[in-house]
Amino acid sequence: MLTPRVDLDHDNHGFIHDWVVEIASKMERLHVICLERGRVDLPDNVELSTLDTEGHRVSKFIRLNRILLSSAPHVDGIFTHMFPEFPILVAPYAQLFRKRLIMWYTHGSTPLSLRVSLALVNHAVTASRESLRLENEKVVVIGHGIDTKKFRPNERRGTRRHLTLLTVGRIDPIKRLERVVEILENLRKLERTDAYLRIVGAPMENTTYLGELKELIDDRDLSEYVEFGGPVPYTRIEEEYQSCDIFLSMSDTGSIDKAVLEAMACQLITITSNRAFKGILPKECVVSDLAPDEIARQISRMAHRRDTGTTQLRATIIKEHSLERLTERLVSLFRSGRA
Repeated sequence: MLTPRVDLDHDNHGFIHDWVVEIASKMERLHVICLERGRVDLPDNVELSTLDTEGHRVSKFIRLNRILLSSAPHVDGIFTHMFPEFPILVAPYAQLFRKRLIMWYTHGSTPLSLRVSLALVNHAVTASRESLRLENEKVVVIGHGIDTKKFRPNERRGTRRHLTLLTVGRIDPIKRLERVVEILENLRKLERTDAYLRIVGAPMENTTYLGELKELIDDRDLSEYVEFGGPVPYTRIEEEYQSCDIFLSMSDTGSIDKAVLEAMACQLITITSNRAFKGILPKECVVSDLAPDEIARQISRMAHRRDTGTTQLRATIIKEHSLERLTERLVSLFRSGRA
């Protein structure tokens, strides 16, 4: 398995650690190669190799090839995770030693590296049809791999006095967080004075968006009702979901958003403007065509019901997007060529 980073605490890549542990539970041995590593707690049947993160690209490339040359002859298959360039790097070894090569890709873009990789792999697995937007018989949908043991409901959620809204993800214009702020403003105009917003995530580098967002919050006199949680380690991110009432995602990338699925697994009322969730979430929860004031009224109505209908949301994640289901499908692809 070739993956960017194995790190229990990383706010963005922490989930990879869970994947490694779950995949290893279905293997005799698993050799993982990563570009970077942090704190890990891996089972004994996992061998972890890290490239020289301090070195030059050439030294990393040389080390990767040395690892592949020594390990590829002894594995049953090769799985590349996330980066579309990875299959191009390992394909010569997969072909030389006749090993099945499977790549994972979930992104709205379709770069040349993805097209080249598709020609080299046996299969390309992805979370949904919207997550790999090339028509190719090699593409197999296996779900998003949500750890439903980690992301589970908080049974005491209904005892809180405030209506807590949450959004999780990088602070970036594509997330349209200004729209989330406008929803909060309209909620409070509806006399939902118990409404608060928590924004969890790290800002993108070299952007002024965080400053612009804070300026908007100040201009709307919402500073005391909005809290920035910063990047939260993956080991604690489920607590954020379990401590709120309603999850908001106003991005509309057209791809399945992992944070929305995590919220569903925690049985939260989940509101998104992402059209990719039509048919996954109840109709009233996909608000692509509504203005902020209309979304606020929708939330106010749904908040009175709190947990109504959310049990089915978690059932959907367990059936279609759980980590256990993903690894079963992935292992089946390696063994039989069918998910």
